[in-house]
Amino acid sequence: MTDLFKLKMNESPFPQAMDIYYDQLDALVNAQGGSKLALTSNLVEFPLREETPLYNSYVSRAFADRAVKEGSPATLKERFMGPVNTNDRFSSQFGVLLNRAVAQIDTNLDQGARNRIDEARGEIRVVEEKLDQVIKEVLEEWEEHKKQFLSGLSDKEIEMRMVAWFDIHRLRRRVFSLNMEIDRWLTVQETTIEGAGTPEDAQIYRTYNAWRNSRVALPKDPKTEIDYELDVVKIGNFLLTGRNPSWADMGAEVDALADWHSILNLTGSRKFTIDRNSASIDTHEKKWSASASFRYGWFFSARISASEHTKMQNALSDSLSLGMSYQRISEIWIRRGNWYDSSLFGLPKIEKILKNDQKLAANLKYSVSALIVGRGLDFSLQFASNEHYSYFRSFSASGSAKFLNIIPFGSGSVNETTTKLRTDDKSKAVSFLDDNKVCRLLGFKFDTMHNLIDDQEILEKNGIFVSSDRLEAHIRDAFNVPSATKLML
Repeated sequence: MTDLFKLKMNESPFPQAMDIYYDQLDALVNAQGGSKLALTSNLVEFPLREETPLYNSYVSRAFADRAVKEGSPATLKERFMGPVNTNDRFSSQFGVLLNRAVAQIDTNLDQGARNRIDEARGEIRVVEEKLDQVIKEVLEEWEEHKKQFLSGLSDKEIEMRMVAWFDIHRLRRRVFSLNMEIDRWLTVQETTIEGAGTPEDAQIYRTYNAWRNSRVALPKDPKTEIDYELDVVKIGNFLLTGRNPSWADMGAEVDALADWHSILNLTGSRKFTIDRNSASIDTHEKKWSASASFRYGWFFSARISASEHTKMQNALSDSLSLGMSYQRISEIWIRRGNWYDSSLFGLPKIEKILKNDQKLAANLKYSVSALIVGRGLDFSLQFASNEHYSYFRSFSASGSAKFLNIIPFGSGSVNETTTKLRTDDKSKAVSFLDDNKVCRLLGFKFDTMHNLIDDQEILEKNGIFVSSDRLEAHIRDAFNVPSATKLML
């Protein structure tokens, strides 16, 4: 019967391993100016594929379009846990802010301007409903036609017939005409605000309309992109993909300013080794960065037989050093579409809204400016004796584990790729190697959007935890450290 074995960081031969790891990354990335660095507490792995650029874009958007934190808890017992769904996207929270600002602007308009705005909104709703109905009817008719007359044809032939079918029904022209009508009513709104409101109001309305109409579909599965030979033209063409398909993630335009597949060919190995005498300079504690201290975290965890716990404890205690290297560490800068205007945060109307809602202010204080990504991780553990080396080598051949509370390893597949095991009898070292196409998210760079809420009030689930004055209470609470035990922070 297996049981969960855990070895605490402060009981391992390398009690400062996590602090040293974070120091190394902090020095490498070196966030400067107004940027801040957040290093993740779990290295999420994902494969890059040269043949799936759209799926790669979906992955980068999923990481980059995140709200840092949800709120400002009064006590540590009331932590707001971090982003977990689409409502926690930075773009969604930005939309909440825009909706509130637009509602306030409408309230202060004179009756004539308000009537024109309401008329435009009503017309837009009517046109959007008409657009959805037109697309729905033609797609339903196409499916019936395909079922009755096109069975047995190849996918390529069906695709050609589909385009011809839509041309016969003038769907492309009808959709274009309806979209132009929507744009016309949006212009009516903006022109009305420019005449009846302030320049600040007009800026907010233009950004709101851009946000409202900025939705980009990306495939949630690489297989879909490959099977349907999707490209940037096809995925934006509902004539071929349908409208709001279930296989696609609809989100704001958030792009990586890098060609993801080129990262597969870039090199520049980064490596560091930690031995029993290594010490941390704790640079990350002096910044807004990873854990304030990980000396009470877990060095190693694995599910093994209860009878093996002592052997594993002795083997790990016998380790001399651990090493970590990446084939490449890249800083992937992020670009947002025209739906985003950072200058809004300096407007009095926006500041007032955020001052009255600290949870929203916390969500929007920081925006991700870059992703820190490592490719081709090589993690090694060196042992002093042959006995303990042989035991751990045998375990590693079939078992799985988690090192430093952030690095999951094991035999078998990781997101359709393979984690390889390498052993060196001469140096008594066991190494775990990612496939060279596997990347791991190491952290984020953030830019500050406003200073209407203090960092002490923002608690991050994965990455940033608490400020130094709350650190001791956090560690005692998280790891059940008795009050009589002195913490060396």
